[in-house]
Amino acid sequence: MKTGKTYQVPVTEPLKDVLNRLYELNGVNDHVFFSPRGSEYEHVHKDSLSAHIKKMGYGGLTTAHGFRHLSLTSG
Repeated sequence: MKTGKTYQVPVTEPLKDVLNRLYELNGVNDHVFFSPRGSEYEHVHKDSLSAHIKKMGYGGLTTAHGFRHLSLTSG
């Protein structure tokens, strides 16, 4: 992280289930959301979620950061 300090994030049982399912699908990867295209980035590009939000018709209604905030506050 930016501070260089290690910290722990509590993980709920439902999130553990999701991560385990991703592991079953993806196998061993350095990134949870790796890029299946294997192009310039090994992981999904930082703007991918925002682009998908716009394609689904939610552009201007929510943001990728909004989803991140929701996941951090709903546990």
